[in-house]
Amino acid sequence: MLLQFSTRSAFALMILLCGTGAETVGKMCAAFSTSGTVVQPGTSFAVYCVFDNAKCKKNMYLDQGGLQAVNYNSTTIFSEIKNIRARKTSYEFACKCDCCLVPCGFYLTAGYPPDKPQNLTCIQVGINGNITCTWKTGRDPYVKTLSYILMKTSALNNTLKLTPRYSMNGTAFASLPTFGSHSEYTVWVTTSNKFGNVSSDSIYFTLSDIAKPPAPEITQVHCLSYSCIIHWKVKETTHLLQVKCRTDTETSVISSITGNTSGNLNVSHLEPFMQYEFQTRNKLDSERGVWSEWSNTVAARTDEEVPLKEMDVWYTESNLHSQEKLYRILWKELSVSEARGVILHYKVMVTDQLTRKSTELASTGLAVGPIRCSYCDITVSAYNSKGHSPVARIALPLVTVGPSPQNVVCQPISEQGLAISWQKPNTVQPLLGYLVEWFPTDAKSQDLGWKRTAPGDLRMVVKDVIHHRCYTGAVYALYAHGVGKEDFRNICSWPSVPTQGPKTSLKNWDNATVTVHWKHEGVCVTGYTIYLKSSGSQPSEKRFGPVHPYLKEYTTEELLPGEYDLWMTAWANAEEGPAGPTNHIFIDFKKNEKNMDMVLILTGLFASVTFLLACVCRIPTVKQRVTVCFRMIYNSIPDPANSIWAKECIAKGQLLPEYKFNASAVLSTEEHSTVEIQEDAEAAQTHETPGSTSSDVELICSPRSFSQSPSADRDFNQDKLMHSHIDNSAPAQHDTKPYTHPNVEYISSNGLQNISGEDDEDDENCLNDFFPCPQSPFMEDMVPCTGQLTLDDLKINCNVFTDIINM
Repeated sequence: MLLQFSTRSAFALMILLCGTGAETVGKMCAAFSTSGTVVQPGTSFAVYCVFDNAKCKKNMYLDQGGLQAVNYNSTTIFSEIKNIRARKTSYEFACKCDCCLVPCGFYLTAGYPPDKPQNLTCIQVGINGNITCTWKTGRDPYVKTLSYILMKTSALNNTLKLTPRYSMNGTAFASLPTFGSHSEYTVWVTTSNKFGNVSSDSIYFTLSDIAKPPAPEITQVHCLSYSCIIHWKVKETTHLLQVKCRTDTETSVISSITGNTSGNLNVSHLEPFMQYEFQTRNKLDSERGVWSEWSNTVAARTDEEVPLKEMDVWYTESNLHSQEKLYRILWKELSVSEARGVILHYKVMVTDQLTRKSTELASTGLAVGPIRCSYCDITVSAYNSKGHSPVARIALPLVTVGPSPQNVVCQPISEQGLAISWQKPNTVQPLLGYLVEWFPTDAKSQDLGWKRTAPGDLRMVVKDVIHHRCYTGAVYALYAHGVGKEDFRNICSWPSVPTQGPKTSLKNWDNATVTVHWKHEGVCVTGYTIYLKSSGSQPSEKRFGPVHPYLKEYTTEELLPGEYDLWMTAWANAEEGPAGPTNHIFIDFKKNEKNMDMVLILTGLFASVTFLLACVCRIPTVKQRVTVCFRMIYNSIPDPANSIWAKECIAKGQLLPEYKFNASAVLSTEEHSTVEIQEDAEAAQTHETPGSTSSDVELICSPRSFSQSPSADRDFNQDKLMHSHIDNSAPAQHDTKPYTHPNVEYISSNGLQNISGEDDEDDENCLNDFFPCPQSPFMEDMVPCTGQLTLDDLKINCNVFTDIINM
């Protein structure tokens, strides 16, 4: 027991005497570390706390966090610290007893050995300036580290040791004196801390090797279209000058040899109307000294020149009617290098090939239209202050002169890109290239994009498309005198299933049909489906669709009366989205029968009007007047007084008796004297005189009577009266000699029929052929169907129509 106590006491005494970091003066405890207060990262060590009061409650802390302590004896506790990490701040270790207010402890630092100094360089600013050296210190060691710069020269017998002036962001700076322009200098850097020391590589130089002249100053820059002249001045004589010329896309450096403190340099091979930034620096010569700092930056722009490239022109169209179309001409903005100046305006010349009329249009934008023409040539030019670009030409409408590209494929490659590929058309015609156009399917005129490719390029990537939007387009094969076109349609920029259904509204429903209006926002939709479910005793479901994705309304078929629920879904890439909001519909029976009621009303009204007309037609006077009206429909009747026979009689001085015709003749059954006349159609046309429909007809005749038959009336209705001179005893025939027979007669069509031996049909109603009123078996004929038809019967006195008004 005594031996064990003595061993522990001796060990504690050794810690008290040899331990590092003990703080015991005036305190009730002492703290120690087996590795001291500075350790390297990853080190494992033990810390001890020794208390004067063995009965107090003992605790150990690291950065105010409790440590798990182990009792070494009644007055000492300890804890193991493993794999400590390096950090910029120190660790705080403390020991505390609950009976004492003042703890004891020490600060523990974990750090690295110093890194080897790198990139040691020295320069002399100006001819009479001191030597300035810089180097990279490496990583922060987190512990106290000392650095020195040492210099040896042939002018000194000892080594000069100096500390750095300051260190910033891992770079240290020091200033050294000079000892003659021809002396050789040796300079190096050494660094040390508790974990060791290290030195940099030595550098050797003379002052002429490290001389750095002051930066030159640019005083003026004067530019032309293709070059700029730079004027500068320097404080010290140098023999080498560099000019840095920078644009937004590239930087070039030009060197020039000079021996003056001021001068100029012509920088050529520049682009017109390009913004350039110029800087200069100098050096003693090509073999001695170091480059000065770059001078101040001076910006200048070269002058304008005529635009170099023709416009990239395309178009959109809309049909006006079958021949003419409305075109909107589009073009792309020229780049700065292509425009070579500020574009003031664009001139568009439209020449209609049909009318040969030319129209000049001006625009400050990138489009013009609408332009109306059937076949036209269009040219576009861009103008700046120096002139205009080469003329870009397009002939509309485009003419298909060759086969189109084959196997056109358009598919999304990212959320904002489309990959379009195709195969070469099967043709031997020379290709000028391809043109690919694309646009949102519902907005071509606003967001049309296009791009041209070389004949060997069969693939293109379109970027900056709108996410989840349908695109349509085409690939054109460009020939010398036309194109070949292949379309692609409804390609989604990034396919996805719709996340919500369309929002529907029912604007109206009539005659049992429902008109559905909807709105849908979101992904590219390829179609819609309308669902209609009845909610009666036998529920059933109907589907209407697929509905075109760009329709916004749909009218269903006629529905039976009842209650229905209606909703819609959207489709994308053969996948159906969720159902939209449900609308409740009630089809009323009365609304469903609306058409039937209208049909019945119209049918009854038509029957009533028909019956009323039939009753009116039974009135004898009305029937008589209507019959006269229908007789007025006949075409004009040839005047017998204009026949050859009548003219011969007048030439001989014979009197012509008058025959009057009035409306009452249609009711008379008295036989009238007629004249037999037969004349062929050619003679009738020769002798017929316009205006022969006079109400009074005069002719010389030999009385002859014959009966009238219905068939004769029909012949009269066909307006086939013939004029001729005939013999009573011989058949009718033409003769070139004039007739002098005294028994020349006028023959009507019914008379000819009676001569031919046809029987009279006295029992037939003569009005059946033309009278529209329904005939009743109880109605008597008011117009006699027997008798002879004469010219007096055909004569109409229009005064009789006034009697109808007076009735």
